[in-house]
Amino acid sequence: MAIIKCPECGHQISDKAPTCPSCGVEIKGKIIKCPVCGEVYLYDQEMCPNCHHANFAPIPVEPTSSYVKEEPNPRPIEDEEMESEIPFEDDEEATSPTGERTKPQPKRKKEPSKKKKNYLPLIVAFVLALIVLAVSGYFYNKTKTEQEAEFYEYALTSKEPMVLQSYLDQHPDAPKPHRDSILARIKFLQEIDKDWTDVVASGSKAVLLDYLEKNPKSSHRDLAFKMIDSIDWEVATKENTVEAYDTYAKEHPQGQHYDAAVDASKNLQSNTLQPGEKDMVNNIIRRFFQSINDKDEKKIQSTVGNSLTNFLGKSNQSKGEVSAFVQRQWKPEFAKVTWHVLGDYKINKKPMGDNKMQYDVQATATKRIERKDKKSVPEAKYRLNATVNSDTTIVALDLTKIVEEKKTDEKKN
Repeated sequence: MAIIKCPECGHQISDKAPTCPSCGVEIKGKIIKCPVCGEVYLYDQEMCPNCHHANFAPIPVEPTSSYVKEEPNPRPIEDEEMESEIPFEDDEEATSPTGERTKPQPKRKKEPSKKKKNYLPLIVAFVLALIVLAVSGYFYNKTKTEQEAEFYEYALTSKEPMVLQSYLDQHPDAPKPHRDSILARIKFLQEIDKDWTDVVASGSKAVLLDYLEKNPKSSHRDLAFKMIDSIDWEVATKENTVEAYDTYAKEHPQGQHYDAAVDASKNLQSNTLQPGEKDMVNNIIRRFFQSINDKDEKKIQSTVGNSLTNFLGKSNQSKGEVSAFVQRQWKPEFAKVTWHVLGDYKINKKPMGDNKMQYDVQATATKRIERKDKKSVPEAKYRLNATVNSDTTIVALDLTKIVEEKKTDEKKN
């Protein structure tokens, strides 16, 4: 059994359905499938309505009951031969034995013989007619029963109340168990539709999931999944984060917005700083200044690139200039130098092509010096501007001393 479109109204029906429940057109044994384009149409059409391929198939003929041609009732045998007058003989004078002439006597009429009426052909014809009626009634009832049983099986598998009601309308004399089953099925579908109406009104993903769990074979199953898909997509777009789009794509690999979610995630990753990237930038900057505090030239050189586009206001500087900077920090009279980077990072992420990124960093750093002679050295504050690439090395760094705060302190004093 296959599901086809009704060639009359386009309603989805079984190719075994006796009639279309929507428009009532006969289906079983009355349709043909075009061998060229696959269109289904009625047998009595001369060509395919889609590709106009000629219909060479023989037109199906409804089986009809055999019948016996009744001979016309035999004409009852009546007195077919009417009495005919026997003509008189010539008026000849009859001569008596004595020789006397007598008057001529008329000839007597011939009595016709009466034939018996023959009723045998009439009786035979009547008996044959009864036989024909009995056979026709048997095959009619058998066909009607088979059609009812077939429609019943089809209706039980349908999820459309219209199909079920059509069965009841077309088979009012169907067996009571069949009608009871169909009525129960209609009631069940009506209850499901009521539950579905409540679910749609709620607009809740949790309610939709609960409905699907309770009704795994519901006719609204596909629509429920589409509604859940839309709800999750709306959540992802509101959050507008890589994590939100990745979550949607993971939960809806066949979702309507899957491609859009993947593209949005990629765009955000290329333009939005991720938590892991912020940690990477923070670590490389802190390692740089910690290397100065430890007076470790080898360690500090591992934090910078082979060539810095800018270092302390000078362009195209090598690692050697970085080592010289460390040495300048540690003057002979200093007992301890401590650089500290505050956590006020401002990081701007820039795609550089070939999946490489550049991070422009702004932060505040303080420098505290302890002299060997114990003299006090005021803590200095610097504005840090650096550039870090995706290879986790510093390719540019500049430090600008902040003097505005010092002036403010003097005014207060």
